[in-house]
Amino acid sequence: MSSITSTEREEGIQSPKKSSKSVLKIKALTSLSLFILGLIVTVTGIGLWIAPSGPFSRGFTFLGMSKPLMLDLHIWLGFLLVFLVLAHLVLNAKMFFQEWKQFLKS
Repeated sequence: MSSITSTEREEGIQSPKKSSKSVLKIKALTSLSLFILGLIVTVTGIGLWIAPSGPFSRGFTFLGMSKPLMLDLHIWLGFLLVFLVLAHLVLNAKMFFQEWKQFLKS
């Protein structure tokens, strides 16, 4: 009889799956965060684009956000967006380089 119990076999089989599932969860969370932050930065960018400048902008609101709030959100979430883009590229580097190899071959 084998000295390995069925529980040990199951744990041994499931360990690689658990780690790949956690990587997939991180990739999915990164992609979803990129999408949501991209939308927010786009909306605040549109709001800042149509906002009046100078003293006329004091009472201006766009979707309930004042101009200073939109500016702060746009800047800080933009920095977070850049960080997440870099993380996304690192997480998907293998696929990224494989795609470039395919592209350069053809």
